[in-house]
Amino acid sequence: MDVIVLSQIQMIATDRILPFEWPGSDVFGGDGSLSWNDLDLIRHPFPVASLTDGNYLLLEETDEFRAHTEGGLDVLPVQVCSLESLKTKTDRLGLVNFTYDDLLRLAGKSPEQIFVRESGEKQPAGAAHVEVGFSFKGRPPVSVWLRHSSKAGCPGPLAQIFRVILQQGRYIPITHIADRPDALTRNIPVSATITLPSFTLNDLMSAASADRLFPPGIIRVAPGCRVLNIDLPVSVLKSDVPIEDKELYLRELIVLREQWRRTSFYEGQVYLLNR
Repeated sequence: MDVIVLSQIQMIATDRILPFEWPGSDVFGGDGSLSWNDLDLIRHPFPVASLTDGNYLLLEETDEFRAHTEGGLDVLPVQVCSLESLKTKTDRLGLVNFTYDDLLRLAGKSPEQIFVRESGEKQPAGAAHVEVGFSFKGRPPVSVWLRHSSKAGCPGPLAQIFRVILQQGRYIPITHIADRPDALTRNIPVSATITLPSFTLNDLMSAASADRLFPPGIIRVAPGCRVLNIDLPVSVLKSDVPIEDKELYLRELIVLREQWRRTSFYEGQVYLLNR
């Protein structure tokens, strides 16, 4: 048993856990029907990072988290990841049913917030901006500069663009076959691709604290080690016993699985609590 890793497993009140992105289970082609009625087991502990105000930043599984809170759970098992172990990544995304004309219309409605620049043109002067790259079929790539004067959380114009994308279609992650030759891919026609700037963990923290949330799924957070397969019944969390007793139950469950050789630790990568 790795004591350091297992010490990260805790029970935390749900009102202390803050997502950094909107809900959106249907963004990547799901049906958006995730409901707390369908969730009778906590499959994995929710990965979180500690914030300075005593709250915790939720790193993934935003929709499942919201489904459980809507179902009335006031405590959830989490894995508290160290800040030093976390890495953020933005992938290039394919856009479905979003065209160059759609982008120009958006820029025309927000001329002080969204600036479309052809290749070689200078970025806007003055307030802080972030750059987003668009590549539309049949056109040279363009740089879109988005005003981000607050520098807190998701830039407002970026949220505006993604809301329009979701109103008209959706976006999908692009898998580079050269990097993942074994990946299963689906041939989904896209009208454009978008390349996002890099966002830091501090950006995600300020998004959660200031309620300036990012679109779902555009930023991935990878911990150095992930604990999986906690398989905790929701009925335990719904019981009226104190949170300390629920945490004690969880720890005894883990010890029991250790004794029955039901756990596996893949050094530096994954800890399975029930295999």
